[in-house]
Amino acid sequence: AYADAMALFVREENRHADVLAICVRLLGGELIRENWTAKLFVWSRRLIGLRLKVIVLLAAEVVGICYYRLLASRLPPGDIRTWLSELVTDERSHLDFHCEFLRSQVTNRPRRWLFILIWRVTMLAAAIAVMLDHRAAIRDVGLDTGTVWRRWWRYARLAERLVCRRDFAELQLGEAAVE
Repeated sequence: AYADAMALFVREENRHADVLAICVRLLGGELIRENWTAKLFVWSRRLIGLRLKVIVLLAAEVVGICYYRLLASRLPPGDIRTWLSELVTDERSHLDFHCEFLRSQVTNRPRRWLFILIWRVTMLAAAIAVMLDHRAAIRDVGLDTGTVWRRWWRYARLAERLVCRRDFAELQLGEAAVE
């Protein structure tokens, strides 16, 4: 069942890549074929077992939710803004999916502490990589890096709580909690 859900997740992420490619072209940008952050992401996913892969994917979801939402907030109403908002909704579902899996893995205090340590290091690396790689886009839409950084960390802490808390059903990701 988890493998089937993960296959659906991968297909949806490929659809997201197609949507983002359209957005880049409509905004007058050019697609890049490869870059160091993509290589870092793949390398990190392959570094160790399934749990670390899911932690890396969770970091990508957190960064994606924040980044797409912030970009959409700076664009005029239209297709690109709508598509980015739809991606945020999809990524939210992915975040819940990954948090639920990881929550099933951190069943005692030592595992929770290990998760928190690995999660914070992974999220820091992801945030720095994206901040460096996308600094021009962040600047071009009029965002300051402090706002982006704070938003990522609010979502990162919320994802951490979603994984580590026992009352998962009560702690659904409320957007007002991180705005």
